[in-house]
Amino acid sequence: MTENKFHKILENKVKENKSRLIFQKKDGWSWKQITWLDFDSEVRSIASYLLDLGFSCGDRVLIISPNGLDCIFTECAVLLLGGICIPLSENEKEENIEYILSNNNIKYVFLSDETLLSELSDFFEKFEDIEKIFTFSDSRFSPESKVISFKNVIKFGYLKRKKLNDTINEQAESINPESPAIELYCFREGTESKIITQEMFIKLMELVNKKLRFISKEDQFYSLLSNSNSFSRLVSFLPVYTGSRGAMAAYPKDFLKDVKEIMPTIIFLSHDTLEKLAGDSSVNNNGSSSLKKNLGGRVKYIFTDVTPAFSAKSSFFTSGISIIELNELALMDC
Repeated sequence: MTENKFHKILENKVKENKSRLIFQKKDGWSWKQITWLDFDSEVRSIASYLLDLGFSCGDRVLIISPNGLDCIFTECAVLLLGGICIPLSENEKEENIEYILSNNNIKYVFLSDETLLSELSDFFEKFEDIEKIFTFSDSRFSPESKVISFKNVIKFGYLKRKKLNDTINEQAESINPESPAIELYCFREGTESKIITQEMFIKLMELVNKKLRFISKEDQFYSLLSNSNSFSRLVSFLPVYTGSRGAMAAYPKDFLKDVKEIMPTIIFLSHDTLEKLAGDSSVNNNGSSSLKKNLGGRVKYIFTDVTPAFSAKSSFFTSGISIIELNELALMDC
């Protein structure tokens, strides 16, 4: 029987892979290796912390941040508890953030760093429903304050896990497959949003996973997806379904700096970022061989939301890199 809730997928994959690597995370000058058991532990620690705050099925969580491991761990914890993730890019207009906060009972907000918090702190004070604000950066706020760092969420959530693990499982089991899991807002024309349910989310991941059946567990993902559209957000979950190792760059400078160390075989990029790379003389200054070398030397495939212009596609093709469009994810945009 095909699973239709996220927690069962996660449970089965953790049992299957255990000590295998799923993610790599930059830690100073070195890379931290994260196994499936580590991943499950962090996701459940976040879930424990949220549950201890009173988190319930159907609670909405606003996440304003580029994609990164802390971000994907948080989103997995919210889905595990039957909550709803509302992702936004860092550069979203305040009026659009205000619309979301005014039309949803949002108690919890996750932000990329203290700089963004400083920019929005006065703005957030207008909304009394917000109980906690979390920063993915290493902020120095008291654990008792309204603002808390992500490291403290992991730390204190881990201490609560033993007590709350059964409660997490019970809440996860009670989730209706048709309940909302992700809400994507599109402000290009009005304030339209699109809801992705738990069941839709699972089916979509399975559909893309079948399309990527040629990918093995030995492949290494790397992504630069800073937007909050469906392609950027949903791609982050693919390592959970493919079993391959993954790493994420939150910003372009991180991507170009670290790609040679990671040496990925598969890269995820939006079509606009892909075209910029193809035209960047510092990356593609000596033709196709330089392009592949500057992307780590092992890249076989680049997955994107929209096929780029012919000239950009040709630059990668002549270097032995295939461009594959994942329109199944891109078409979820409103």
